Amino acid sequence: MDPTELWIKEQERFLSADKNYQREPLEYINIYFCFVDLSDSIVKVDVEKYLFSSSDPDTRIIGESTLLQRVEKLRQYKFQEMMLFHVGLESTDMHNYARSKTNEYNFVETFPVIKDVYVPPSIFIFQPVNYLLVLMKERPPFLRRSAIKVSAGSKKRVRFSEEVHNKTRRKGTT
Repeated sequence: MDPTELWIKEQERFLSADKNYQREPLEYINIYFCFVDLSDSIVKVDVEKYLFSSSDPDTRIIGESTLLQRVEKLRQYKFQEMMLFHVGLESTDMHNYARSKTNEYNFVETFPVIKDVYVPPSIFIFQPVNYLLVLMKERPPFLRRSAIKVSAGSKKRVRFSEEVHNKTRRKGTT
């Protein structure tokens, strides 16, 4: 399904939101790559829309190999961690959540290493706000050997022998 058809289908579903509160597999999820410099300031954020394959609608997994390929292209940055923000409320919990004054629900799951990320079904009105955040930190500069200067001193060869040299004299002595 192309992005235009996906958008039209999504808008039609929003118009009938009062009739449909069942959790469904996601068709896509946004992956945000957040780039942080050495002083922990955000430099830029890239967004990719990841379309899940329609072959098996019950398994929505972002593969480890897919994430590794994207991260390995970014040589200036190293992987820090991933966070999945997923609103997995049931339709019966929506009213309780809206009226709750305390945050009893945790919508964030963190991953310290790159691995397969399973994205559970979600009520369709929350599907556009679900995302995966990949935090990338700038690599510190390293010294290269060519940049280090080595003093080019002269080399002196010394030979040792057991023979006594009578012809060797010190300056000033006769």
